[in-house]
Amino acid sequence: MIFTILSFSACTHLGPRHRQDYWYKTATRCAQGPFEIRVPARGAPWGEQVELAVFSPRKLGLRVDFRTDDQEKFTNARMGDENTMENKECLAQAETPDTPGGAPPEAAGKGPAGQPEVPPQPEAPGKTGTDIPEPSLILENPGQGKWQARPTTTQNYSLILFDVMRGTPDGPPPFPKGKTIIIRIWSVLPNDFQDVRILIHHQAYVPYPNEKKYVAKLRKEERDRQRKAEKRQREWTRKQEKRQRERARRQELAAKNPPRPAPARPARPSRPAKVRKPVWQACVTGRYNGGRVSICRKFGDYQEYTRCIKDPADLPCWHRPIKGRWHYAIAERPKPSAGDDRPKPRPADGPPPAPQAETQPPRASENATWVPGYWRWNGFQWLWLYGFWRVPQSDLDQEKTAVAPAEPPPARVEVVVTAPFPDAVWTPGYWHWQAATWVWVPGRWLVPPSAGNQWLRPQWRRTPRGVILVPGHWIRR
Repeated sequence: MIFTILSFSACTHLGPRHRQDYWYKTATRCAQGPFEIRVPARGAPWGEQVELAVFSPRKLGLRVDFRTDDQEKFTNARMGDENTMENKECLAQAETPDTPGGAPPEAAGKGPAGQPEVPPQPEAPGKTGTDIPEPSLILENPGQGKWQARPTTTQNYSLILFDVMRGTPDGPPPFPKGKTIIIRIWSVLPNDFQDVRILIHHQAYVPYPNEKKYVAKLRKEERDRQRKAEKRQREWTRKQEKRQRERARRQELAAKNPPRPAPARPARPSRPAKVRKPVWQACVTGRYNGGRVSICRKFGDYQEYTRCIKDPADLPCWHRPIKGRWHYAIAERPKPSAGDDRPKPRPADGPPPAPQAETQPPRASENATWVPGYWRWNGFQWLWLYGFWRVPQSDLDQEKTAVAPAEPPPARVEVVVTAPFPDAVWTPGYWHWQAATWVWVPGRWLVPPSAGNQWLRPQWRRTPRGVILVPGHWIRR
């Protein structure tokens, strides 16, 4: 009989059953989001589970917001290694100290003697993102039924977004059919999504071994809970009645034998004020080898007195008025004034806006690769950092950068705007040779890859082949 009960309880349960896998990959290598994925609810009568899994060959830092379409607010979660992201290939101004940086984006104007120039950069240090639009689906779904085997990667992250089971035999499904699960993926800094796969694993809970036995188990558990609740209620009622009887008996005894009044206590004598103990010493005087010898010992708080003279900042010595000693007070820290209502920096509480469409400046070398810009949070709002051309060291060694027939015109005098970030460095503009004419590339603010780096502006160097451009880059001080 015992074996039958244990077997019935262990084998009858709710278990997940695979329903659908949604595989995604990003359209670009460097992306920051927000990506939005909508998963339709299956309307499983016993519950559903939605899991987000990311398979990556490198460390990522992701933030996930999820909700259903009938909820107003997102639930926030983090996954990955946000503090140790391996995304240097996607960070603007994240070059190594010996790798040249790039140029700012283009804009409209006129160069010297009516020559065209790169369009001027906006006067603001970075384009702000105060109005965050609704994120769009910019992930590519390669189709259902593909990549059934999970890819082998070094960094795997998973997060269960929804896990709801129905615990009663009667009731509606936790996720009715027609409801949509909204998942939003974004990051504070852009991630390197090359060879990264994103999986939405959707499962439905079903009863085992069958629904009839599972419903019978739930009803039996419900009857057991009800019996236990009734038993606890009867026990509590019995104890309450016992307490009431005991209280009535004590009141009856107190009425028959009233307590005697307690004698009045004598008034406590007032203690005299504390006074400092006197400092005194005892000496023993004698003669030894024809000389006079005295041995003295000091009593009282003489040792405390000497200690406070040597170290007046000691805690027991503060605010103790003793004659003949300096009075030392505790230095109070300056408190902020009541009128200081400056806003304090706060962490990013939502995804950045959609990436901006950038106009690439002239290519700095033959094999230069374009690193797109991204949004960065400055403590109050999102600011856009422009993309740049990353020049490989081989192009510099083989002089495959831009070549001009003569020296460029004198540099322009630029107006330096306010820095968007405390650690930003102003990089002046320069002349670039393109299409048989000089174009001016305006300066901009850059964020150094690490502390202690210094920016070297682009230079034109005369060689036997002509005047060759050496792109700007970071060096260690």
